[in-house]
Amino acid sequence: MNTAHAILSAVLIVPVFLVSQTDFIHSLPPALADSNRARIGFERNINTYNWNFDGNFFHHDTFATTRIADRFTSSLIQGSFVSFRDENTFGMSLSHDLSQQFALTGEAQSYVLSDNQSLDISKAGVHTLVGGISYKPLPNIFFTPMAGIRYDVQQGKEDNGFNYNILFGTDTINTEGYRASMNGQLNQSDLHPRRFGNNNAQISVATDFSEESSDSLRVRWSDNRWDFYIPADSMLQKTFGVTSNIRTRSDRSYGFQNYLQYNVGNGFFAQLRGSVESRSIDNNFRYKILTDPNSIQFNTTVQQFTINGGGYIRYLSRQFSSMVGMEIGERDEKHLIETIDGIDHNVQLTNAKKESRLDNTGLHTTVRNTTRMVVSSADTVLFNGSIGLFRYDTPDSLNTDDRDEQSINASFREMHRFNESFSASLTAEVSLTHVVYLYKDKSANNNWNRIFRLSPELLYTPSKKFRMYNAFEVLANYTVFDFEFLIPSVQSYSFRQVAFLDSTSYDITQKVQVGLLGHVRIYERGELHWDEFSERPQQYVEEVTFSPEIRYYYHERWYFAAGFRSFAQKRFSYVGTNRVYDGTFLSAGPTTHIAIRLSPRSQIEIKGWKEFQQQSGKKIQEFSNVTMNVRYLF
Repeated sequence: MNTAHAILSAVLIVPVFLVSQTDFIHSLPPALADSNRARIGFERNINTYNWNFDGNFFHHDTFATTRIADRFTSSLIQGSFVSFRDENTFGMSLSHDLSQQFALTGEAQSYVLSDNQSLDISKAGVHTLVGGISYKPLPNIFFTPMAGIRYDVQQGKEDNGFNYNILFGTDTINTEGYRASMNGQLNQSDLHPRRFGNNNAQISVATDFSEESSDSLRVRWSDNRWDFYIPADSMLQKTFGVTSNIRTRSDRSYGFQNYLQYNVGNGFFAQLRGSVESRSIDNNFRYKILTDPNSIQFNTTVQQFTINGGGYIRYLSRQFSSMVGMEIGERDEKHLIETIDGIDHNVQLTNAKKESRLDNTGLHTTVRNTTRMVVSSADTVLFNGSIGLFRYDTPDSLNTDDRDEQSINASFREMHRFNESFSASLTAEVSLTHVVYLYKDKSANNNWNRIFRLSPELLYTPSKKFRMYNAFEVLANYTVFDFEFLIPSVQSYSFRQVAFLDSTSYDITQKVQVGLLGHVRIYERGELHWDEFSERPQQYVEEVTFSPEIRYYYHERWYFAAGFRSFAQKRFSYVGTNRVYDGTFLSAGPTTHIAIRLSPRSQIEIKGWKEFQQQSGKKIQEFSNVTMNVRYLF
């Protein structure tokens, strides 16, 4: 039953918005970056409960500048076993100007996690408190060293120690036609026996050398470290006198990006993009028992080198625009293992070969085109297409994941406006993917996936009071295995679907509106014989969604809605060529929706749905689903 309920939820989320698109509750302006705001949300969906809160506070006066941010999320699943996950992130900063160049500054950050859904970490917390002085040698350059303490909790172990955080950066500096900026931080914590680091820096330089022609370069660096407690076996505990081992994950990377655009003239533009990145990921274990070489947890390193590039030609005019280009990229990944003196060479060689078996190289090439053409004042045509090739190679002969992937994607959309009240569009899409494994032990997975989709849409708005949107869709998805005629256990399959959506709303008066949503979907799954283009159907499903609603607006501040929502699914199987009825799932019940506009940017919104479920005419269960959202700006 949960599967059917999930299908219903997915079907209703987007179309319901189409019904109530004129509703004022969807027209709240976005909050500004420095807005003081708070948002509270609650949702109950069957046996899942979700709570969330986020708030931001900013205040500036002649004495100090204060920023506070908090985000809390909580989920609870009530069943035979009650599972939950609570997560809260809090941050606060204070700054007091001593002069135009110096200011006292302080930061407090807190992160708390409580989770019984995972097996490794159930409770964790990180709390830091630092303070220092911010120095501005120039109005657009700052340097802020801070020091303090960090308190860390993981797996019931509490560590604390010294923490320093150095922030530095600049606003955009303009000099001799160039724009440059820089920002970064050095954040280190020594909690003994664990250490943490979060270090990064970025430099950006850009210039405009003619009208609509520019060049930009970005260089970045990062070096991060995390230490985690992991379980230690009895031998490790006895040898080193510890209750847990410590795993260190270090992630270091550096790279650059370059983007060049040149205005050729007469509406033509040339673009070049390139990036290079080198990354190294280490996984180290603090304690090791070397007396048993076969049980040693060796330190490992993953080295990644990525290079990407692309070139594009773009043309722009009032009636026609098009972009055509090519992208090429390669990523090389190597897996290494540490060498420990005194350990049997054969043991280390075996582990090194096992690790290097994961080495791989991925090369992708893509050709793209995007075109938009205004044929007339009533017709517009859009086209998107791409041809791609991905090659995945592994140097080790025991790794048989080597494969080639070819893909072709094309989308054509034509939009026609008959008059001010009636418009239509037609979308046709094709997606072709061919996966070929190069080794025979994986070649049974070689397959073609072909997806075809055709979708006409109609929009009729004869007046401001009446709006009707219709959408049709025909979709076919065929997966054909290359060697199914040689391997009896491999069978090609198909999925075909036809769907219709109607979303209609009518304003009876300025305060009263009615809306109707109807959605019908019919799909069939079966075994496919591509050479004969025939299939043996296995499952046939009919789904109907129906949701009328009446809405009432009062003084542009109050909104009330009441309606009914139903979802029916009929399932059929096949015995030979005969379709056999398997049963009907029905979910239906009343709905309600209340919204109160507190101010132009603040409101309270509550939605409810009483859901009664039946299986083949027999009542099986009922649920009360509720969603609440409160947004307040102050």
